[in-house]
Amino acid sequence: ICLFVAKTPLKATFSFRAVPRLQPYVFRVADLSNQAPFPLLSGPLDAYRPTGFVSRYTLERVAEGASFTLSFGAEDSVRIQRVVVEELKRDVGLFNGKKRFNYAYRFELGHFGKSPVEVEVAEGLPVSELDDVTVAVDAKTTAGYKIDAQDGIARWKVALKPGDKRNVDLAFNVDVPNS
Repeated sequence: ICLFVAKTPLKATFSFRAVPRLQPYVFRVADLSNQAPFPLLSGPLDAYRPTGFVSRYTLERVAEGASFTLSFGAEDSVRIQRVVVEELKRDVGLFNGKKRFNYAYRFELGHFGKSPVEVEVAEGLPVSELDDVTVAVDAKTTAGYKIDAQDGIARWKVALKPGDKRNVDLAFNVDVPNS
C-alpha cells in the first residue's frame, strides 16, 4: 500500500558521469538537495525520463536539507571504454628494498549525439595510510584532473562536441617496501 503525503518539487543539477572501472557506461545523474520541510523517508522511488520509466530505486532516508544523487540511466549517445595500458611490478634500485607497481589506463570517449556534452570521468587511485607506501601520479596523466585526498578519486571534466572522440590517460605508481 502506498500513501502519498506530500508533493515537493526539488531542484536538480543534471550531468553525465562515468566510472569505467565499475561499468563501461556514461550515466545521466542528478544531484539534488532535499528542500522539503521534512525528511524523505526510505522506500521505493520511481525515476522517469521524457522517454518514460527508467528504474525503481530504494531511496535511503534523506534528512531535511541533505544532498543526494539519483541516476537516470545510461546515456546511449556517449560511450566510454577503459583500456589497461600497463600493470607492472618491478624492483626499484639495488639496495633500497622497494618494489614499484606501475599502472596506466586509457579512457576512450566517443560522442554520437547531436549537441555538446560534458562528461565527468572518475577513477580511483590507492590511498596510502602508511609512511613507507607512496602513491604518485605520473606525468603521462592527462592534465585537468582533480584528486580527492580522502577517497583517492581522480576526476576529469571532458567537453565533447558531436562526433568527438577523446582519450583521457591515467598513469601512477605505488612504491612499497619489500617487507
